Amino acid sequence: MLFLAFALYWEAAPWIRTLSAKRLPEFTKDQVFFSEAEPEPTFLIVTGTGPVPSAAALSRVLAKLAPKEDDLFSNIGTCGCPDGSVPIGQTVLIHRLLEAASDRSFYPDMLYVHSFPERSLTTQAIPQREAGGSAGMLYDMEAAALFQAALPFFSTERMFFFKTVSDYGAVSELSPTALLSEGQEALPAIRDTLLRFAANRQRGAVYGPEEEARIEEFCRLLCASESMRLEIRRLITYYELERGYAIAMLQDFIEGHGLRSADGGRPLSRKEGKLYLERFREACLQ
Repeated sequence: MLFLAFALYWEAAPWIRTLSAKRLPEFTKDQVFFSEAEPEPTFLIVTGTGPVPSAAALSRVLAKLAPKEDDLFSNIGTCGCPDGSVPIGQTVLIHRLLEAASDRSFYPDMLYVHSFPERSLTTQAIPQREAGGSAGMLYDMEAAALFQAALPFFSTERMFFFKTVSDYGAVSELSPTALLSEGQEALPAIRDTLLRFAANRQRGAVYGPEEEARIEEFCRLLCASESMRLEIRRLITYYELERGYAIAMLQDFIEGHGLRSADGGRPLSRKEGKLYLERFREACLQ
């Protein structure tokens, strides 16, 4: 199942039309649509604009819909690029979300190969109309808030933020017609990518007792916390799906770094284990 969130109805409209989605009347306070289109039935949620209203709407809806463990979430919409460094109409995948009000950053786990440029995005309560901040920074009014609202329901590797650059700060010049056009052009590539992510998710690797023992040994050698264990399994799943048998690579990594030898580089603390985990991440994603 896919859960798609849009700030504006005009951003959602191409998807509603393409997927033949029908509005769900039981959601009287929110605009929620449902499509039975194969291979992934889809809920489409119009959250409204601004960090607080959008997060509140998404929380209400997800609490009622109760997403399952293997469902995916995506925020799809438009953003501004005040310094003009990204062409109008280009769609990017966001790898870092900055919340302007708190100066906190959030990071979706980018575990799947894709063809989109990656960018950072700042979410703030008012439109960014002037150049400023980091070069190439994109701006919207919802994404970081939606990330936080979705986090109780979706793990970070199951959340994806696609943004199409719609303006260079002249928000007042945007029209429903322009939003419809940009949304329609971006739709095929975004949907194909989400369906591929979903297919990869469903093909997750299943290991026998010996292979599980090797994974557990690696976690023990790295003095891994629960969050580190989850990260290790995500990386192994990614490698398995994209490149082949991950356990052989894991074995090579253990031996190549001398992790079984107390005097050959084996981590002696969780802090040291995190350094090896970062090297393991680089080996999986390179």
